[in-house]
Amino acid sequence: GAAALPAAALFFAHLRRSGADLARVRGSFGTDPLADALAGATLPLEAAYDRLAALTAWLEAQTRPGDYRARSLVAWGARWHEAGANAAQELAYTLGSAVQTLREMEARGLSPEIAATRLLFGFAVGPRFLVELAKLRAARMLWARVCEACGFENPPASMWIHARTGARHLSALDPHTNLLRATTESLSAVLGGCDSLTVLPYDAPLGLPSPRARRLARNTQLILRDEARFDLVIDAAGGAHAVEALTDRLAEQAWTVFRRIEEQGGMRRFL
Repeated sequence: GAAALPAAALFFAHLRRSGADLARVRGSFGTDPLADALAGATLPLEAAYDRLAALTAWLEAQTRPGDYRARSLVAWGARWHEAGANAAQELAYTLGSAVQTLREMEARGLSPEIAATRLLFGFAVGPRFLVELAKLRAARMLWARVCEACGFENPPASMWIHARTGARHLSALDPHTNLLRATTESLSAVLGGCDSLTVLPYDAPLGLPSPRARRLARNTQLILRDEARFDLVIDAAGGAHAVEALTDRLAEQAWTVFRRIEEQGGMRRFL
């Protein structure tokens, strides 16, 4: 969130003191100022983007050329999902937020191509199995289209997608049913091609999750990776007509919404 810059500074200071190789750090320290603003963040947008530009420039100086394992910029689509957006809207608003971030970084002296390589895309995954699977596949198609439209000479090698099981569908009255929801949502995220995954504990709607719930959430994704071995399969759902058709349809719907947003001046006009 808004504490991305101080949190990253403290973390890297600790690593430096312990003698760790900063260039090997992998993860995300960034935030999405637009999503934060819609959620009531008090930090002004200009200040938030200034901090992100400083953090991104610092990371760029610390890491080896072409090494983008540490991300400092975020397009957090989960915020739109939890606010009630459908799959196409979540894709379009996330793309709009990402493009706005590229503009803001360019205005602060950072190349859009460099900024694009430091972007992490975060999506929430709901219970509609095929739709959510297709949503992540469509996201990669759309981002490739955006990079082409931007005219990047060296486009990012890949789009890093972080998926999180959805919060708006969790039940507080019968929390154990959330175990089933989290399992199907995790599977659709993995088959959709996410690069990293957060599984919400089944008792998250009740407050601080219990150790048992956290353990089950962790083991859900470990089973998908270490026992089902889905991490070894590239585009497991590719070629299935229903999935391919749904992916194309979602991509076109999202692109239409995204173009409408851009025609109206971009995402900042909606704040």
